[in-house]
Amino acid sequence: VSQSRYAIRVSRSFNQARALITTSSSTQADLYSGNFVTLGAGNKIVQATRVNDFALSLAGATVVTDASGSMPTVDRATIGTGSFLSQLNGTIRRLVYWGQRLPNNVLQAITQ
Repeated sequence: VSQSRYAIRVSRSFNQARALITTSSSTQADLYSGNFVTLGAGNKIVQATRVNDFALSLAGATVVTDASGSMPTVDRATIGTGSFLSQLNGTIRRLVYWGQRLPNNVLQAITQ
């Protein structure tokens, strides 16, 4: 299992969206949305990454950022599963990838 990754998940401890970016097991960014995930409802979450520029937004809330960290090199995408064989207990209705870091106001608008 690669120890370099981008992950978006729901933190069970805080019931918030969480973006975790690691490089060789070293945390580069660990962001919590600040607002709560609505369980059983559609939640729009966006994560943006660039060297020294990480962001996360949930449901149109203010974008949470981290301005320090490097980018991991990854060689695969796993969707709906995580470490220790954890499985998504829900549905991903839409997944979009943009090839560039979008501005924070656009990230916030995407999740409204």
